[in-house]
Amino acid sequence: MAFIRKQSEGTSANRQQQILDPPRGLMAEIETETTSNQPYKNFTVAHTLTGHRKAISSVKFSPDGSWLGSASADKTVIIWRSHTGRFKARLEGHKDGISDFAWSKDNQFIATASDDSTIRLWSTQTYECVRVLKGHTCFVSCVDFRPDSEHLVSGSFDETVRIWQVVTGHELMTLRAHFDPVTAVNYNPNGTLIVTSGYDGLCRIWDAVKGTCLKTLVNQPGPVTFAKFIQGGKLVLTASLDSTLQIWVVKDGTKMATYSGHKNNYFCLFAQEAGKKFLVSGSEDNSVYVWDLLKSNVLQKLDGHKDLVLAVSCHPHGSIIASGGHEKDKTVIIWKQESRLTLGSVRIHVIIKPI
Repeated sequence: MAFIRKQSEGTSANRQQQILDPPRGLMAEIETETTSNQPYKNFTVAHTLTGHRKAISSVKFSPDGSWLGSASADKTVIIWRSHTGRFKARLEGHKDGISDFAWSKDNQFIATASDDSTIRLWSTQTYECVRVLKGHTCFVSCVDFRPDSEHLVSGSFDETVRIWQVVTGHELMTLRAHFDPVTAVNYNPNGTLIVTSGYDGLCRIWDAVKGTCLKTLVNQPGPVTFAKFIQGGKLVLTASLDSTLQIWVVKDGTKMATYSGHKNNYFCLFAQEAGKKFLVSGSEDNSVYVWDLLKSNVLQKLDGHKDLVLAVSCHPHGSIIASGGHEKDKTVIIWKQESRLTLGSVRIHVIIKPI
């Protein structure tokens, strides 16, 4: 789980950090939501959730936004009501910590990736394990469902990426994807491509059907610790142990922008696009950072955790962020943002409240 996502001591880079403006001509690659020049409204703590016994490794909202899941080194996933933080269920069965999990896009399944080298599929109707996927030979570090929910992709410390059939649990394909542990796997929105990253400093794009490597998007000296498609699959967001996030253009491999300000020298952490306006990530200084996606500047530093924050997730529809704290914290925080709506000449001030 979170502790096995830590990079070996002494190999992290201490490079000078700077904010880079997106190159001219590439700005059109980013689609931003119009906000009518409304000022940024701060996120504040709405709920602090307790229940895990060890560090939080991953937090994710369900595709419909109704639920929030949190995975932990305590071998469990807890399901919470996303707007109120109310406890719903605990998924138990793994023999070791959980590094990552994913919701199927049809909201029927949850997949969990564990240090016990297995993946478990859970029904979201009964919250019972319906299938155990075996094949990886070391810690399973990351999972993601194909958008049609029929296939699942996983990455492992055994340096492979594997594709599974959800209904049967059969392994369909093994990709010798990296030369070191795999840190992230993610399908693009139409399920035709998979992006992977690894401690070998590579970020690669794969044909999801043929299993062939189409492009090495990043090839750097230090680990690429996270990778995810954003902006409808046109761009890829990556994280590195030099305390930067970077955005890459899938079509030609151009590096488009760099985001800095947070601290990330040792652990793999999650980062997310929020509503085509912001980027959000955890940080090793116990905070959550929010950037302006287009301008690359830090908009807010969210303080509330008492230990490292490696796990973050953004609500698919509302202005809500979830974050999870490491070993000395063990809490999940739900952050909510005030919003302003303008109708004609009448301005309506709305505070999002739990339902």
